[in-house]
Amino acid sequence: LHSPLRRQRQMCIRDSSTTTTTTTIVEKAGTSISSRAERTYLVSGGRDKAVKLWDAVTGQCLLTFSDHENWVRSVCFHPSGQYVLSVSDDRSVRVFDIAKARCIRTLAEAHGQFVTALTQHVALPYVATGSVDREIKVWECR
Repeated sequence: LHSPLRRQRQMCIRDSSTTTTTTTIVEKAGTSISSRAERTYLVSGGRDKAVKLWDAVTGQCLLTFSDHENWVRSVCFHPSGQYVLSVSDDRSVRVFDIAKARCIRTLAEAHGQFVTALTQHVALPYVATGSVDREIKVWECR
């Protein structure tokens, strides 16, 4: 039995002082979620090949970036809060400018296989990516 409801994912945002759910976001294909503590934003990516920026208070999708050609495996915010980074099964690393609402940088063949992991150093201009090709690469952001 295959039901479309089985593919939905829910992000429940809870108030830590009362443990009550304040916002629920239903994301139909989300697999990776990142947040910014000092901002009320979440970013997600998933099977639908989209990277989405969410308002964590209202649950509203603010931006959708549809530049990837395959499943988005990992997302994160740049420490400045101005950019979103993502990696995908299309073997790319992409940088999205939130204010401009567009992709501003693409490393098209970042790895030889699916790129599945991404992390950003909090103070230095470095990004690390991991892939099915068993390689970890460190990139300098300029």
